[in-house]
Amino acid sequence: MNVKLGKSPSSDRQFDPATVTQAETIQKTKTIKSIYGIFWLLCVAQILFFAAVVSPGVPPDEYAHLAYVEYLRETPTLLPRFEEMNLLAEDSRWRNTKLFVAHPPLYYFGVGFLLGNTEGLDRDALTLRARWVSVPVGVITISLLLLIGYRSRLPWIAHMMFAAAVTFIPGLCFMLGALNNDVLAILAGAFVVLGLQSLETTGEGRKKALLIGGGLFLALMAKATAGLLCGFLVFFFVGWKFLTVPDRRRSLVALVLWAGLLCTPAMGYNFAQSLRYGAIIPSLESVDPEAAQRWVPDSLRVPEDSRTVRHWAVGVARTAGATWVNICGHRWTDRDAKTLVLGLLILPVLAILGLVRKAPSGLESMREIGIFAALAVAMILILNLWNSWQAYSVKGWLGGVHARYYYPLLAPILLASVLPIARYAGRRSIRALAIVLVLWLGAAQVDVLLQVSAWPRSYPPVRPICDGLLLPDVDRGGTTINFGS
Repeated sequence: MNVKLGKSPSSDRQFDPATVTQAETIQKTKTIKSIYGIFWLLCVAQILFFAAVVSPGVPPDEYAHLAYVEYLRETPTLLPRFEEMNLLAEDSRWRNTKLFVAHPPLYYFGVGFLLGNTEGLDRDALTLRARWVSVPVGVITISLLLLIGYRSRLPWIAHMMFAAAVTFIPGLCFMLGALNNDVLAILAGAFVVLGLQSLETTGEGRKKALLIGGGLFLALMAKATAGLLCGFLVFFFVGWKFLTVPDRRRSLVALVLWAGLLCTPAMGYNFAQSLRYGAIIPSLESVDPEAAQRWVPDSLRVPEDSRTVRHWAVGVARTAGATWVNICGHRWTDRDAKTLVLGLLILPVLAILGLVRKAPSGLESMREIGIFAALAVAMILILNLWNSWQAYSVKGWLGGVHARYYYPLLAPILLASVLPIARYAGRRSIRALAIVLVLWLGAAQVDVLLQVSAWPRSYPPVRPICDGLLLPDVDRGGTTINFGS
């Protein structure tokens, strides 16, 4: 009998969760648990590594966050007066320099409550202690981000891709191992996405309202960007379901009411502070305009006759790109090995493909959440770009749009990036390419970790700006600052 050799008929089929047998489900569950267990350990190890090795004050605005914590320890209040806040000197005494963060106080209350007795500690020792108080929240946050992927009905190779992306994005574990309210913002986003996932699998209920409403509360009490990101995501998702699924309208209204009730204290706080400072989102500009003017020295302002749309657009684009492929702080790793960072640049391309193409069978809700997350990110990106342009055109300040601002909705975007892999998971070539990308991302992050481990315990004076590495330097009309190392 002649047997014609060739590809298995199943090798080209698209992934369909409905065709998985019980035996396959048991085996794949074990495999997937192992995948997430391994990557969870890698994430926790990185968080602990960054917390232990990185010098105090290197992560973004770490000394500013410490000053906020210390202010609330001395002046406990639910409505902080930002105009009274100053930065700390090296000996932990107050400086005559205004604090430039004006975030809600929840994160800082929590850290301050757990700090304990800090008498006699200098600023760096205080920062390290506060950082380790924040680290458990970072571990919980990364656990929830991985749980979002674990609960998705994906083939094992797509699970590996998602877990690797979460683990090897340079800035994520770096931020979760630092003293920074982004930790609470990312945690809030994880709760909201888990709640929306649950809506699609088991329907509405008070537990889902608790997840979504609790996440929105945390987001609103973490920072304005997180509150807007999560708020837009929930608004788009619930609005779409209300319009397209009439049978769920009553339960959706109940969900919104319960979630809104949980958010009431946070909305009350933000409303009160908006009235006090005359701005929807208080900032140093609205709190103390004179201090805001002094905060950026003239040497770092672009002269008026040199301000162009092209110069601004290039500066913003390079900052966004650089903070995606690198950790962001007052010290950078050298990413001159561009081949290593290409893997990180492939992820957004895969996410776009996953969002614009029809989802594989059984993964439609994952794509929907990803689309609404992308829309929310686009809304806030437009707002941030407008604010950046205003600061540049009026004051000559070339601010940036940092990737970490959007980390609260990172999980659904990364899930979208694995949808193209899930679609053709039956093909060996696709599985091989996915494994190559996982190894590529891992190699890039090992490069970061090796460089960070070689950093000295002291570092040069804090750089007042955090710009990109995709181009060799930043030209500010006579002042050239190199960020290549």
